[in-house]
Amino acid sequence: MRSWRTDVRIGAPVQEVWDALVSNSAAFPWHGNAEGAEVRATGPIVRGTKVEIGGPGGTVLIVDECEPPRLLKLTVVTGSTRGESHFELHPAGNNTDLEHTLHLDLKGMRRFLGIFVGRSLKNEFHALRDRIELAVSRQARQ
Repeated sequence: MRSWRTDVRIGAPVQEVWDALVSNSAAFPWHGNAEGAEVRATGPIVRGTKVEIGGPGGTVLIVDECEPPRLLKLTVVTGSTRGESHFELHPAGNNTDLEHTLHLDLKGMRRFLGIFVGRSLKNEFHALRDRIELAVSRQARQ
């Protein structure tokens, strides 16, 4: 099993960051396969919710733990790949420290893609930070 950790400070309160993470309308923006793909959830993001990203053969996430607005743990099921994705949110003044840990059991040819995962995660979470901070900035100007 391979593991990656990504930490990012986001210039927004914890609740706003949480809302961005679990919002179906945000299409799970932190997930690299989500952009432009259909995202379907079996309901609100609570324990047991199944989230499908993309069509057949896409990524399936099952919510294992959900403690708003501080903890979200998901099981990752993508074809033969299994793993876990953990999000922890910590207040830091008016900011939020977001810690994400991804554990994947990569099988077959997917093992070779592991070298790209860390860089991709860092880029995805920095993009998420930028989107949230932009939304907060726009709200402040209104």
